[in-house]
Amino acid sequence: MATKTNNEKSLNLKLHIFSLCCLAIAHPLLDIVSKNAELLVARQTSVADLAILIFVLSIVIPGVLLLPGQIAGLYSKSMRKLIFIGTIGTLVSVLALLLLKQSLDTSSGVSIFIALVLGLCFSISYKHFKAIRMFCDFLTPAIIVVPVIFAFNSEISRVVANSEEFDISITGAENAIPIVMVIFDEFPLLSLLDETANIDAVRYPNFAELAANSNWFRNAKSPSSSTVIAIPAILSGEIKPTALPIAVDYPVNLFTLLSASHEFNVTEQVTSLCPASACNAAEIESSPPVRQRLEGFFSDLAIVYLYVLLPEDLSENLPAISQSWGNFAANDDSGNTPSSASRYSQFTHFVDSITVTDKPGLYFYHALLPHVSWEYLPSGKYYSHGNDVPGLDFTTETWGNDTRLVEQGYQRHLLQVEFADRLLGELVAKLKSENLYDESLIVIASDHGVNFWPGETRRGFFDEEVELDIFGITLFVKQPNQSEGVVYDHEVSSLDILPTIVNSLAVHTAVQFQGSDLFNPVGGVSTTSTNPYLNYGSLQRKLRLFGSANYAKFFGLGEFSQLVGQIRSDFNIKMSNTLSYSIDQQSMLADVDLGDSFIPARLTGEIIGSSANEGNIDLAVMLNGKIVATGRSYVNSEETKISIMLPEDEIENGVNEIELFKILGSINSNIQLEQIKNLRSSFYQYTQEGNLQSVSAGESKNTEITMSPGHVSGYVDRIELNGDFVKIFGWAANLQASEPAEFLVLDIAGELFYLGSPESSRIDVAAAFDDSSIENSGYIFEVRMSKFQGEESLDIKVIGVSGSEASILNSNFDLGERLSALIGE
Repeated sequence: MATKTNNEKSLNLKLHIFSLCCLAIAHPLLDIVSKNAELLVARQTSVADLAILIFVLSIVIPGVLLLPGQIAGLYSKSMRKLIFIGTIGTLVSVLALLLLKQSLDTSSGVSIFIALVLGLCFSISYKHFKAIRMFCDFLTPAIIVVPVIFAFNSEISRVVANSEEFDISITGAENAIPIVMVIFDEFPLLSLLDETANIDAVRYPNFAELAANSNWFRNAKSPSSSTVIAIPAILSGEIKPTALPIAVDYPVNLFTLLSASHEFNVTEQVTSLCPASACNAAEIESSPPVRQRLEGFFSDLAIVYLYVLLPEDLSENLPAISQSWGNFAANDDSGNTPSSASRYSQFTHFVDSITVTDKPGLYFYHALLPHVSWEYLPSGKYYSHGNDVPGLDFTTETWGNDTRLVEQGYQRHLLQVEFADRLLGELVAKLKSENLYDESLIVIASDHGVNFWPGETRRGFFDEEVELDIFGITLFVKQPNQSEGVVYDHEVSSLDILPTIVNSLAVHTAVQFQGSDLFNPVGGVSTTSTNPYLNYGSLQRKLRLFGSANYAKFFGLGEFSQLVGQIRSDFNIKMSNTLSYSIDQQSMLADVDLGDSFIPARLTGEIIGSSANEGNIDLAVMLNGKIVATGRSYVNSEETKISIMLPEDEIENGVNEIELFKILGSINSNIQLEQIKNLRSSFYQYTQEGNLQSVSAGESKNTEITMSPGHVSGYVDRIELNGDFVKIFGWAANLQASEPAEFLVLDIAGELFYLGSPESSRIDVAAAFDDSSIENSGYIFEVRMSKFQGEESLDIKVIGVSGSEASILNSNFDLGERLSALIGE
């Protein structure tokens, strides 16, 4: 009888772990998914995917939590019980942390302490009081109730039902002509315009050429600033603010209307309006493997869960989740592969796939450009990792009050608009090569705009005078065999696009659209309409900041833009006695390969010195002896930071010499430059004694750094291949001084290269040594693959430097052997 009682107690313990795990982990995640079903739509999540999600959250995770106790039970039943109770206490701590974040505005330390105390108290009470155990008995139905409620949620059911077919009364298209439609995301027409409120043909030649032989609707507006509403509005001619972007909610749309007459080449990035019979085969062919898709899905859920669980000051370093519809890890600004790389390859894949078909083709692509992340140069090369946008709070989508940071965000957006222009040129060239350009109905549009005003939300409508920033969109419609452009200034809506296509193809349907034909609107075309952007305040501001046509003002942010283009001999330069700087891109600029897909065209780093925190510092950047950009530092967490864009065409192959200057004086007086010291060299060598010696470091020549084993602690955790680069991950800290290492040096077969400073968050390292001061001791560096080529066996070391001493970092593997194995794979 006693054995049976013990078994019952063991079963109860397990059920309690399952139920608490369901409440602490499964319920928060499933609740988020059910309230944000558009994430499932964007991922084209299947019924099987949802079943796996429920199974993992409800069965696998609690099962894993049971394993330590089960293993311990093989040796000691009392130890098994103790571990199970400890697991229960841990889950209660997690639940407490979730509740504390919602109810109390406290620091992370206080919240975590309270949660741990509550978990400990609950564990003790659970062991000694039957009432607590009975309370846990009442929670066990959650094991079934939580997943069932999720499975039968109406939003989830609609997503699952989206695979159904629809019986729509249509007679087919009488005019069977090819259709090409590309929708750019987060693209206000304002970005394309010059001082005449026409398209800037120098910066955006492909959009200008399209306007010259198509119909340009210059006063087109979007009904919404939300992609999941604006894209369905374009595709269905209806605005439905509460609908999901799926065919069930929009049964009459471009795809269902043309499913009988056209062959589809469709890529929907966020929506799922295309019927299964027309699009599923293509989607299955191009979709990632199931394992890869599920790994990405659970990675996203883990990031979302950390946002829900962790106090705000601990979630600041997590990848942004408000700027995309999945693949959040790619938004990490700590060195992960940029999501933009896949955006380029996906667009190129779409363009390459365009071919003439037996039936007229419908070629549709929703491009997540020039939408953030802003990482592309006009050439198509990327310059930045992840979603690092100083001055923008991604949680609230709100710009801060630092005008210069907002202006730099605008600058980066405009560079990415030039990249979008490049992609348009590639699309048009492909259409012409396939003899599709002339005969096709071509629609190039955007879903909505975006604003760049300090203190305002990026998509918020706050003033009628800047309404066109958000709602003014690009819209070009080239009719078959059209060769001369026409500009229309009467107000139209993106709701009018589908009715225009339906009329152009003579698709007979009884459906009444909310929009009307662009060329035959209700009430007729106004002949008195004027260009809505003439004398428009936002356009004047953009031109004042960045000019038009040439780039004379583009990289000169601030009042000292006239300095751009001047050389060292134009100034009487003095050396700063107090300021020094550290640039993250120093090693990359010292070894540029213009053939790489990455160009270090954005300077980030820190200014150090007695006056650095007194306020923002006006800066001039000299590249290879010429000032190429001006900007201003900003203060973040009591540190003076740098973020300045460099013109790509000023960056040279090989070594680039960077110099940073504080601008003294005012625009109306004599301007003097004060050179800020760079105390770190890009190049090092070994001395005869085996120490390190800088080859050059500003005024300080041949600074010697003593090799001292153990002075700097740290590890090389792993290395990976990433295209043309080798990525090195790890951490480095001076534990005695309780601070991260100052910088790291890479030794490749005795040749030394400066890497940069550790700055990534490593909560695990801080916890392991019980020292929050070393939390930012993590590093992720990229080194060009070409540096490792030429030798069969490589001797690779990473050296951490702190003060005048340095140490070789440890690793659990031989770096050279691991790299050789990766290259061999």
